[in-house]
Amino acid sequence: METLDIYTYVVTSHFHFEEYLNTLDVFATFGMHWEDNRLKWNASDWSEIEQILPKHDEIWMPHFEIIK
Repeated sequence: METLDIYTYVVTSHFHFEEYLNTLDVFATFGMHWEDNRLKWNASDWSEIEQILPKHDEIWMPHFEIIK
């Protein structure tokens, strides 16, 4: 079984804390990046087709969930 490195990042753009209301608002962007060698494309093997556009459900993507 081949391993796959998945890199994640969070970029926060705004924090707002209300001590009296006991609330914290955070605006952030979450991202992931990985390179799956099984998805490499060699155009010479496929009549010089340079690009394909698979549907999102046709390739594996890691599950990501925010839990409060």
